[in-house]
Amino acid sequence: MEPVGPGEISNLGRDGGLQFPNQAELYEWCDDPGGEFRVEGAGSFHRNSPPYLMATEHPWPHLAGRSPHGEAVVCIAGSGDIPLFLLQAGADPVVAVDVSTSACFLNELKRAALRRLPYEDYVTFFLSGLPRASGFLHARRLPQSMPAVERAALYDVLRQGLSAPAREFWDDRCRPAAPSESSPFQGFLHTLDLFTLEEIPCLSDPARYTAWSAGAKDYPILNLPMDLALRRLDMLFDMVYVSNVPEYMKMHFLAEENPEGYRTWLETFLRVVVKRLAPGGRFCSYFFQSGEAPSLTADLADFALLGDCGMRLDVHRIEYASAALGSRFRNVLAVWEKTRWD
Repeated sequence: MEPVGPGEISNLGRDGGLQFPNQAELYEWCDDPGGEFRVEGAGSFHRNSPPYLMATEHPWPHLAGRSPHGEAVVCIAGSGDIPLFLLQAGADPVVAVDVSTSACFLNELKRAALRRLPYEDYVTFFLSGLPRASGFLHARRLPQSMPAVERAALYDVLRQGLSAPAREFWDDRCRPAAPSESSPFQGFLHTLDLFTLEEIPCLSDPARYTAWSAGAKDYPILNLPMDLALRRLDMLFDMVYVSNVPEYMKMHFLAEENPEGYRTWLETFLRVVVKRLAPGGRFCSYFFQSGEAPSLTADLADFALLGDCGMRLDVHRIEYASAALGSRFRNVLAVWEKTRWD
């Protein structure tokens, strides 16, 4: 089957199988010579920003609550955990999007590792040498450090499953010129990274890891801001999952004392989302705040345009624990369903 050309990407998995250029060609397709990258590539998230090593959001039971089997999904790539979870739940096709280039490369590495490594090697490969993960590893009787030669040997098993740009990126990190036991992933950690490892299904349970591994097939990864990716994708989706992009964007604009800029950005973004949703489709946005927080009411009110377009809102409260911090967290997954088709 011939891949789709360099114009619009379309028909991903619909009526005739998965059709998209190979991953290296997709990265070229995502290049931005026309300067289309705008504000979503500003602030702390841009093409050169480091990825989150593991998921810091936990929408798992709610995303699987209405089975996504056979649904077309576009989602934030992030750490790679969200698209891999959706794949094992039966979503097809899954398109992952991230403005950070290294986050896209991390998606490739995790997918290759799920395909080729047993549970113990996967966990040790990504988490050994990271102090924040020591308790998690100790509880599972897994080594807390890994000699560089052993990590390089595991990486050589994974390398064949990576695109050429991803191989170049990871070769420098997983085959260091001066071997040491320090983790090649140390520089990728953010404030809350690795504090809720027990809540990530494929890490917490070897049986779930096996299920994720069985579903870890190829999926297109777009190195673009989500709003630009949605404009350039020529297809309809049953689910659009954007993580907390709107929440982050609001903080970004308010920090610049530009609330009107946020309202303009959000309205433009939501109109693209509505255009890309199939009848009955869902738009999912994550909020790192409690369902009882007064700020959440104001944040959800910003999305009034979706209600005007005939979309129904369901708010799912999420509670999870961090053994490392001895704390519990409360978040929200807001899901708007498209009940009207104009």
